[in-house]
Amino acid sequence: MFSYSFRLFESPSPEESVLYDQCATLRVAVEQHLKSKSRLPVTIKFRGDAYRHLFKNKGQIRDGYHFLEKADFPPKFFPQFWDYGADSHGQGIKVFYPMKIRHFISWSPKKYRVEDHNPSSRAFQEKLTFSFVKVALGDTS
Repeated sequence: MFSYSFRLFESPSPEESVLYDQCATLRVAVEQHLKSKSRLPVTIKFRGDAYRHLFKNKGQIRDGYHFLEKADFPPKFFPQFWDYGADSHGQGIKVFYPMKIRHFISWSPKKYRVEDHNPSSRAFQEKLTFSFVKVALGDTS
């Protein structure tokens, strides 16, 4: 039983609809980050089984972060130019790889019960944090 559970954890096979949903969430977050002026990392909710299925044995792992290149994103879920932000004139910005990603589990926000003001139980949340350098579309570096 343990080896079966471990194998499911290490090599998950989530439904394709789950993968499409999680990839769409990541794509939208990347597009929004490209449009924003912020340079801070972005954190989104992202399922761990989908993360392991999509990115296991890809990129490089250093200092607890996963560094992914453009080729590490499966084209089935990440179409060409998904990592660009351009206007109607073809001007804009794009992701400069590698993209720095970290998947982790965190607690839900702390809250208190109304009747006795004691902390209520908290839940676990699976999250993904990413950051990347933004460069102009014409930049080939």
